[in-house]
Amino acid sequence: MDDIRTKEQLLLEIPELRKQLERLRYPFDGASRHWQEASQVILDSILESIPEGVIVSGGPSRLPVLSISRYGREMLGGGSDLIGLSLADLLGPWNMLDADETQGLELSEFPLYRAVMEREVIRNCEMILVRPDGAHIPILCNAAPILGLNREVLGGVCSWREIPELKEAEKILHKRHQEFKALVENNPDVIARLDHGHRFLYLNPASEALSGMAPVQIIGKRFQEVIKSSDEDMQEAEKVIERVLRTGKEDSVELPIRLNGRRKIFQIRIAPERDAEGSIRTVLCIARDVTRIRQQEQMLRKAKEEAEMASRAKSEFLASMSHEIRTPLGGILGMTELLMARVAGDSNQSYLELIENSAMSLLGILNDILDLSKIEAGKVDLEPEEFEFREEMLTLAEPFRIQAEKSGLSFDVRLDPAIPERMHGDLEKLKQILRNLLSNAVKFTVKGGVTLTTDLADKCGDQCRLRFTVSDTGIGIPRHKQRSLFGMFEQLRDHMSKNCAGTGLGLAISKRLAGMLGGDISLESEKGLGSTFTFTAALTCANGSSRQSVCRPDATALSHLPPLRILVAEDNPINQIFIQALLQDAGHDVRIAPTGCEVLEVLARDCFDCVLMDVQMPEMDGMETTRRIRAMAPPLCDIPIIALTAYAMKEDQERIMSAGMDGYVTKPVDIAEFSRVLREKLAHARPEAFLLPARSA
Repeated sequence: MDDIRTKEQLLLEIPELRKQLERLRYPFDGASRHWQEASQVILDSILESIPEGVIVSGGPSRLPVLSISRYGREMLGGGSDLIGLSLADLLGPWNMLDADETQGLELSEFPLYRAVMEREVIRNCEMILVRPDGAHIPILCNAAPILGLNREVLGGVCSWREIPELKEAEKILHKRHQEFKALVENNPDVIARLDHGHRFLYLNPASEALSGMAPVQIIGKRFQEVIKSSDEDMQEAEKVIERVLRTGKEDSVELPIRLNGRRKIFQIRIAPERDAEGSIRTVLCIARDVTRIRQQEQMLRKAKEEAEMASRAKSEFLASMSHEIRTPLGGILGMTELLMARVAGDSNQSYLELIENSAMSLLGILNDILDLSKIEAGKVDLEPEEFEFREEMLTLAEPFRIQAEKSGLSFDVRLDPAIPERMHGDLEKLKQILRNLLSNAVKFTVKGGVTLTTDLADKCGDQCRLRFTVSDTGIGIPRHKQRSLFGMFEQLRDHMSKNCAGTGLGLAISKRLAGMLGGDISLESEKGLGSTFTFTAALTCANGSSRQSVCRPDATALSHLPPLRILVAEDNPINQIFIQALLQDAGHDVRIAPTGCEVLEVLARDCFDCVLMDVQMPEMDGMETTRRIRAMAPPLCDIPIIALTAYAMKEDQERIMSAGMDGYVTKPVDIAEFSRVLREKLAHARPEAFLLPARSA
């Protein structure tokens, strides 16, 4: 009875106990709801602020969207309406491609789907989402399943971020890699990589030209096992490779190689390659076939040698021609000059003048050819000197004024007063240009006149640029001829030019000389209306303004010297007569010796004040004779020796002076120049210093 009552009491107490339990559980449920709400707020805050797309989905049945980040909503083009959609509905309007954009992807290949269905974590999955409008969005995606306490799959979480910069960089890198690969693979040079053991790690296809083997056959082999060259050349090449590995400095070596019976030459450049730590692990070798280049260089060297030989032959020919022509020409001019002095006022004087003019024309032609040859060979140097500008210009113009007046032409000289009185520059080359221009102007002018004008074109400090203008009223020059007129051997071909002989070298020489003087030459002309030639030259104002007289050769200076005993070494009979007569007329005692051997014999037994030495003589030439005289005992070894030479080239003159001569006079002998040299070399010599006691025969 008590048990039944107890059971009934318990049943009656159950509702009350339930009420008490509810009262006790309520705080815990509130706390739980509070934490759930707080967790959701935190999650929502994270999803709203995170700069990535994030989806939290439910279980495997539909993979419903439980949460999605703000970035994800914006990218997918939706809002809260996306919550609850299945993954299939969410991605329905979108297409998916693999990272290479070569293959479409199914929903089952999306990382979130795989993570939930396959219960695995998916990391760094690259793919392309294609928007409904066709735009491609490259993304990097990660996904993982959400597991319950019993390891059941409750859902999944997926995050992604756009990687357009990374994809673009990868594309650029890939493109560069392909370009570099194409460059290396198609390069005609051999490109190879070697390790510390000189083993090949890589070769491009061109390596077959170096070894005769395909690259795949060479990889792993040592350098000396592949390349076929002499032991000495191989040792040198390996030394260079080892030096680059050791020092880290780029180097090169040239390696002759035997391949298929043919000899080839490769130039190999070797550069170090460093790893991330900066250590040298490999070297890069670039080998280029320079066989043809070396052959061409050899051909060029041979051609250069042949050209130099031809140039020497040309110089020798010109020197020989100069000597052979100047020697008889000297006789003609010398004898003519002597005769003109003896028949002054005679009716034959005009004939002698014609002979002299013809000989001088021939000498002018010869000098033009030699001048141009020297200029082309680069053997003409500037020889600056101080001079009185106005005096030199007037002196230069005087012969042309006389010539013009004889032809019934006017001749004017206009000098700019702004030009300093004393100048410094190469006067002789300046006068040579002016002589060429004035000679042509007078020659090609029938009526009217010729004008020489000088102007100060520019002045900076003591540097002056002068402009020289030679104008005439002559035949003029057609336009189509003007450009070529400064070429070699160029002449006008008309009735006037036929009557005015010349080489056609004067303007070519003038143009080159103007360039040497730091200027240029130009022409303005109309056929029948005359011509104007203008050239410029850079000169320097000389220090000081005091006028100094310029010493000029005097044709009578030979007679101003004290009587001298002169030994003349000359083998040409005409020149013997001319020089002997010239010196004897001036009061000097002259002895002729036709050979070098005879010169030495005469000097050994007689005494002289000086020797005039012909350079080219039979048996012993003048230079060898001079060397032997200089080797004699004093005082004879100090006797003044002046060369008489038909050699007019500068190198010939240097050779003459190096033999021990004190000066030289070129043939044909100009009396004024001859006088100047004799006075210069003998003015300070004491004749008694060379007088020896007479020896008995």
